[in-house]
Amino acid sequence: MCASTYPTISLVYPMYNHLMDHAEKIMKDGKSSKSLVAAAKVAWNKLSEYYNKTSESVHYISTIIDPRWKLEYFRSWIENDDDIFYRKAKKL
Repeated sequence: MCASTYPTISLVYPMYNHLMDHAEKIMKDGKSSKSLVAAAKVAWNKLSEYYNKTSESVHYISTIIDPRWKLEYFRSWIENDDDIFYRKAKKL
């Protein structure tokens, strides 16, 4: 197995954000069944709970030093009014 296929800590923020965005789309699309929307809400709440526990410098630093992400990942948050995370990451 290739080492590049193993999940690493630098993927924590991108993966949580991807999963939470997907759950939000299901909750807001108006086309999904009630049970799927309920499952998406439960998933989003659990992801949010764990996401808030990842706000440690090690996660910021590992994402910044990963050549796939660097500051570009946090810079993209500025468009979503989450520039506080970009400023925090840039200070590191």
